[in-house]
Amino acid sequence: MRGGSRGVRQWGRPKRSRLDGTDHAAALARVPVFEGCTKRELARIDALTFEVALPKGYVLARQDAPVLEVYFVVSGAAIVTRDGAMVGALEPGACVGAAEMFANRPYAVSVTATTPLLVRVASPREMRSLVDGIPRLAHLRLRHVLPPAEAGAVEEPRPAEAANSPHL
Repeated sequence: MRGGSRGVRQWGRPKRSRLDGTDHAAALARVPVFEGCTKRELARIDALTFEVALPKGYVLARQDAPVLEVYFVVSGAAIVTRDGAMVGALEPGACVGAAEMFANRPYAVSVTATTPLLVRVASPREMRSLVDGIPRLAHLRLRHVLPPAEAGAVEEPRPAEAANSPHL
């Protein structure tokens, strides 16, 4: 008999343990960007992303390179550089590349691991499915590694300014 559900997750991916042997959903729930997601949403995130351990010194993003993957930092730390100068640091919960991917722009900065990193990775197609299927992740369309003014993006109007805008 085909199609049995034994040993297969809801989204069709075979069950497997995390690299450190713990449960995927519980680990994803501890990542700040996924806090508050339901078990069903965490299962979808798990199905649409994959976990990778990266060594110290690995370059996740190169400034001006096209965005081929979006990274969610689960554990570890990385530095952010622009034109060779350090402009920030990343910790668990950081998302690298989502805003640039949705804006169809190259990476605005370079990101290099300063410790071994554990990341969840999504392709642009998987990332769109995540954001379209999980409304609480819609903010990732606008989220930057750096504040928008530093990343060179147009800032959103503040609520008081938006109320006076003729475009509402």
